[in-house]
Amino acid sequence: VYNVRCGYFKSPTGKPTRIRGLNQVQSKIQVYFKWAALIGIAGLSGIIMVASSAYLYLAPLLPSAETYKDVQLETPLRIYTSDNRLIDEIGNRRNPIEYEDIPKILTDALIATEDVRFYSHPGVDIQSLLRGFYGFLSGQRLGGGSTITMQLANNLSFDSDNVYLRKFKEIPFALQIQRELSKEEILTLYLNTIYFGAGADGVGAAAFVYYGKDISELTLAESAMMISLLPCPSTCNPLSNPELAATRRESRLNNMLNENMISQAEYDVANNAPVTARRRNRNIEVAAPYVAEMVRQQLYQQFREETYSKGFEVITTID
Repeated sequence: VYNVRCGYFKSPTGKPTRIRGLNQVQSKIQVYFKWAALIGIAGLSGIIMVASSAYLYLAPLLPSAETYKDVQLETPLRIYTSDNRLIDEIGNRRNPIEYEDIPKILTDALIATEDVRFYSHPGVDIQSLLRGFYGFLSGQRLGGGSTITMQLANNLSFDSDNVYLRKFKEIPFALQIQRELSKEEILTLYLNTIYFGAGADGVGAAAFVYYGKDISELTLAESAMMISLLPCPSTCNPLSNPELAATRRESRLNNMLNENMISQAEYDVANNAPVTARRRNRNIEVAAPYVAEMVRQQLYQQFREETYSKGFEVITTID
């Protein structure tokens, strides 16, 4: 008779006889589990050591909050004829905005598209990183794995680094930003520093350049269009390719609908809205590029990079 619970047979004499093979299997399983545990602990310890060493190396290279938190107004250099007709506008425009000025539909469009777990992760989303790494290995487009905070870290620094070193630095910098700023401050800083194309740095300038509006006046369709610019502000914008821009706007609206941020009725209205964006700045009235370049060079000798951001207006003798 085999006793399942105790793992032995009763012999004809009634004395229990243990199965030697069962004991050997159990011993092997214990050895395997022991080695697996040791390997797991060693691997985890190695990862922690590498991560700690990387952070200790990179920490002194990361900028402090004082160097990136405040975003300044930027107004491009404008050069006019003697009768106030625009010859050229050189530089980008930036109109910093406060979190209270940003419509919720705009931040919802951003979060639904770029980082749906924005409010729940500490600046780095391990799940997204693993998904992006798997996509890289499998050749599938599953997203890059960068959170909004990591994208902000990249926007603020590391422009001259190669893509792998930049990604490596993004993680500790994103964790640092998360410790130093609130989620609302991160969203505001991100939207104030990202480039939206057409010479517009930040969403405040972009709202004026594309729609001639204050950011608080943007509609759902316009907000979705703004967010659709972020990966490719030069080639995907509604000024250069309205059809592509409308398709990308639809995908942002779909993201918001899937996250229950808008209703089906709101989606339908916004998706059927016409593309009304047109460039509201740099309306060149007199083509005189040599004069504009001469003025630019003279100002640059005195003011350097501030030439393009301090809002200088030059009246020439050209008529």
